[in-house]
Amino acid sequence: MIFTVRPESSVKGVLFDFDGVIAETLSSHIAAWKYILDPQIDLTDDMIVRLNEGLPAYKIAQAIYHSHHFQLDEFSARCIARNKNAVFVKSRRAKVYAGVRDVIHFARKYFKIGLVTGTTRENVAHVLLPHQQRWFQTVITESDVARGKPHPDPYFLAMEYLQLNPSETVVVENAPVGIKAAKNAGIFCVALETTLSAEYLVEADLVCRTHGELFLFLQSLIN
Repeated sequence: MIFTVRPESSVKGVLFDFDGVIAETLSSHIAAWKYILDPQIDLTDDMIVRLNEGLPAYKIAQAIYHSHHFQLDEFSARCIARNKNAVFVKSRRAKVYAGVRDVIHFARKYFKIGLVTGTTRENVAHVLLPHQQRWFQTVITESDVARGKPHPDPYFLAMEYLQLNPSETVVVENAPVGIKAAKNAGIFCVALETTLSAEYLVEADLVCRTHGELFLFLQSLIN
C-alpha cells in the first residue's frame, strides 16, 4: 500500500489517543451515559457522544443536555460525569482492539510513543493492564492539563516529556476533537475510522480504515 500523504520531516515519535484508538470503549461509555442520564434525555442517536469524544466527560454531559435543549451548569455536569465514569469502570465491555498490540510493539522499536487522552487515569487503568500501560513512555490524561482537547496542551505536554517537536511527531486520533487538538499543536494527524466514518475526519492529514492500515503507514515511515 502506497501512502501519498506523509509527514514532511523524519518522524521520531508517535502519540496515540486512547478511546477509539487503543481500546474499543465507545459502547461502554454510551451504556454508562444511558444508565445515569435523566429519563427525558434520549441517547438512541448517539452521534452527539461520538462527535464530542475526546472532551472531558463533564463537557460531553453538557453537550448531551444542550442537544436536548437543556442547560447544564458545570457543577451538575461534573457530578453527572463522575457518576457516569463510576458506571463505566464497573463494565466489562471495553477492550483493546485486535491489532493494537502489533502496532504498539512495532512503534516501540522505532519511535518514542505516548498515550494522550481526554479521559481519566482511572478509566485508562480499567481497560489497560499494568504491563499494557507500560507500553507507553508517557501517559497524559484529563487531570494533567488545565485545558484539554481540542486545545493543543495535552500534546504539547507529551512532546515535552518525550523531547519531541511537532514536525517530528505523528498523532493517531479517531474523532474531530482530538484531530483539532493535534492540528492546533502543529502535528501530522492520522485518523482511524473506528467510531466515525471518513466524512467526519476530514481535518486529519490521513485517514486509515483499520489498525492494519495504520501498521502499514507506520512501517512506511522507516523505509
